[in-house]
Amino acid sequence: MAPGYIFWRPKTYQGRFYVPAYLRRPGYCCVDLLVSDDGYDWHVQSTPIPPALVDNETLWANETEILFLGYMIKSLRLGGRCGVVVPEGLLVGTTTAHKAIRRILFEKCKLAAVVSVPAGCFKPYSGVKTSILIVKKGEPTKEVWFYEVQNDGYSLDDKRRPTPDKNNIPDLLENWTKDQNGTWEPTDKSWKATIDEIKENDFNLSASRYKPLKIEEVEYEDLTKLIKEVLELEEEISKNLKELERMI
Repeated sequence: MAPGYIFWRPKTYQGRFYVPAYLRRPGYCCVDLLVSDDGYDWHVQSTPIPPALVDNETLWANETEILFLGYMIKSLRLGGRCGVVVPEGLLVGTTTAHKAIRRILFEKCKLAAVVSVPAGCFKPYSGVKTSILIVKKGEPTKEVWFYEVQNDGYSLDDKRRPTPDKNNIPDLLENWTKDQNGTWEPTDKSWKATIDEIKENDFNLSASRYKPLKIEEVEYEDLTKLIKEVLELEEEISKNLKELERMI
């Protein structure tokens, strides 16, 4: 089992809670998931079939990132906000649990932004493709703002050398500020999708899925002029061939 947050259903022995030995190791952390009127009610469970309760819904999942995102939503008060880095698989996964957590994001929260981050941003620790979610709890999502970061100011290999001439972060912050004050306009790196568009795509949250197609206008030469040039070229070729034939 990889280190991380482990959701485990508590057991009792002689009236007292205990944690199994396989969870008492460095890198693991048990978290309180449920809050009752009388205080905290611990409900953490290990894989392979761990339930995480989000409000009054039960979310069954094996993936730690799904459970942890569910916990974060649960722990937010109404109007609370969070920013979280998630693996790309959480945004595009087709399992029941993946779709359920994304549906909760839309129905229980306002998913304000999805910032696509290139694979390599977290090297040398991880090369996984990730995205950043900005969430506000308490109101349903109507539209989602997307931004595609292609470069973060460092090389995307294990050495992560500074590349100040390749850095989209200042542009990201500038466009996010514009979106918040109502002056934003679509760019080649930022765009929006409505909740209806996202529903039509089975709640897929990959930024590239909704990136507008860029149509470039191409100017072609006048067709009559082009035909004339082709005929002149053919005439010249024919003349040269006849000259060659006389020389043979």
